[in-house]
Amino acid sequence: MAAVGRGRDVVVGPPSVAVWKRRLAGRLGGLGRGRFLGVEGSMTLDDQSLVSRLTELLARERELRADFIAHLAEFDRRRLYLVAGFPSLFAWLTDGMRMSNASAFRRVTAARLVTSVPAVLAVLRDGRVSLNKVCALRDVLTGDNGDELLARAAAMSEREVEELAASMSRKPEPRPPRDSIRIIPPPAPLPSAEPDLFAPRALASAAEAVRVETAQPVRRLITMSVGPEFVRLLDEVRAALSHSHPCASLEELFAECMKLALAHKARTVRAEVARPRAQRSASDGRYVPAEIRRAVWTRDGARCSFVADDGRRCSATRRLQLHHRVPFARGGPATAENLTVVCAQHNDLAARQDYGDAHMDAFTGAGLSPAP
Repeated sequence: MAAVGRGRDVVVGPPSVAVWKRRLAGRLGGLGRGRFLGVEGSMTLDDQSLVSRLTELLARERELRADFIAHLAEFDRRRLYLVAGFPSLFAWLTDGMRMSNASAFRRVTAARLVTSVPAVLAVLRDGRVSLNKVCALRDVLTGDNGDELLARAAAMSEREVEELAASMSRKPEPRPPRDSIRIIPPPAPLPSAEPDLFAPRALASAAEAVRVETAQPVRRLITMSVGPEFVRLLDEVRAALSHSHPCASLEELFAECMKLALAHKARTVRAEVARPRAQRSASDGRYVPAEIRRAVWTRDGARCSFVADDGRRCSATRRLQLHHRVPFARGGPATAENLTVVCAQHNDLAARQDYGDAHMDAFTGAGLSPAP
């Protein structure tokens, strides 16, 4: 079997040991600033030298991570992820930089804490406090208690830091468990009976010889905590749908409610109707006629239409809004040519480019708010 490496190694069959060494050396080569010995070189080190080298590399890794978080905080302050075509800093890290969700979350959290608690960078740089501990303290760290809390966290385990954060939480009620959706592993196939090696072998038909197994649909387990109003509404929905959906499961009830909600939004926001009326001229005010809304949403595909300089289009499909290319306040008409679908963050970016940060801060009553 042919296997293609990432731009360097093209080998046939399983990669050799030498290939894996070169790949590992290439990934780690930048950590030592020219002093990296490579896998083969590390094999020549004695035990004490190897431990010393690992300690040195770990310190360098911490320095690089602290530098990255410091630069990420400034990147977030300038909201450059919007200019790059991403709806949020988290999306830039996960989709653009190929970070895992967990790694991106920890770095975004630390970067936003740095602006109010500068001591976070120092403890991350020298390794006194791990990134996980900083994230555990995110709701209780302030500029006033930052030095004290971080010093206490340095002498604690991660579980003790979590307990400390829970005891100091300013929220009157404990935080409910996070909603989660996870894939349920398919059941393992039943072991087949061992064949009789001495039984006469029957000729298999063409259909039996080529058996195509149908893949089972992937099932997911959803967990969430709900309040009394949700339970009341669920009982009312179950009663209201009792004729059309008798003995319906929660999955069937939720699916029906989501279909109704999506149909309502499609009708009221995107003007999607079975029998559209004849097209009218553009409105003189802010109101956008249904046929124009329908045309714009269909053209842009219910997705943010912002395109970065490198040609990347924003992938946001949430918090979408209609945006006037020529601002309405400057005479921009409500026509399909002047309207486009953008996410809330890129709509705000365009408004600040048109009117300036000072005007928009006064209009919204807040400064630049980072995207989630």
